[in-house]
Amino acid sequence: LVGAVCVGFFALFILPMPTRIVTSGILQPGEVWSIVAPGPSRLMSMHVKDGTLVTYGQSLLTLDPPDVMADVSVTGARLERLDWQAQSASQVEVSSAPMALSNSQFKGAAAEALRARQNLERYQPKAPFSGIYRHANPDTLPGQWIAKNEAIGVVISPDPWKIETWVDEHERKRLSVGDIATFYATPLRRPVRARVIDIDGDATRELPDGMLAAPYGGPILVRQQQGRWLPERAMYRVILSPDRERILPTGQVLRGELSMRGDWESIAGRYFQSAISTLLREVAP
Repeated sequence: LVGAVCVGFFALFILPMPTRIVTSGILQPGEVWSIVAPGPSRLMSMHVKDGTLVTYGQSLLTLDPPDVMADVSVTGARLERLDWQAQSASQVEVSSAPMALSNSQFKGAAAEALRARQNLERYQPKAPFSGIYRHANPDTLPGQWIAKNEAIGVVISPDPWKIETWVDEHERKRLSVGDIATFYATPLRRPVRARVIDIDGDATRELPDGMLAAPYGGPILVRQQQGRWLPERAMYRVILSPDRERILPTGQVLRGELSMRGDWESIAGRYFQSAISTLLREVAP
């Protein structure tokens, strides 16, 4: 009996088993457009509510930038004055030189006025695609002053969504395009099934953000360098496609637990490879 138990334990430790790759992942939309203030300005009005489905070209909000408004007023008044002078000059006898100068001034003033109006349009953002609008800060209300580059809101594309994660080299070798996975996050009513659609062949040199970094509770050990998140070891990005269903009507980005079905492996093999990798790092010059 003891021999049978030892053999069973040995087989459990040595033989490949259907273990899963468990890590953290980010469920996010395929496209996000951030709305930031181009310069200091007052928020005059919000044209849509938080969580509203917006369409392409729909006006989202209006900012009042005093400096830009003054520029529009000055350049517009100058253009009107030169236009009046040009019309008046055409009704009387004038030499060709003053007429040429007036035309040149008018064209220059028209270009300045156009640039001023185009600059003002930056303070009246419109949705670049259909999606869901979300406030960056629920406490931001009309009448408040907004600082330059301050985030006001985002437009989130409702489809297609993706799940993004990073795995080490050993786990990357166990994964293949088409492998099935399950994503779990607290706000979701039920787990989300997904399928691996892309695995990077090259290691990621810099994470796009710190959502999966260890200092923020993620699984990836990183070092920070001038605001950049640099992985401490080779990590490979994996992209998964969730089932084609409305994941979150409100357009929320979530971090959760991701369980992926990869190639079978033995418990001993995993520890052996980990020990070899550690030894190579220690003896490397």
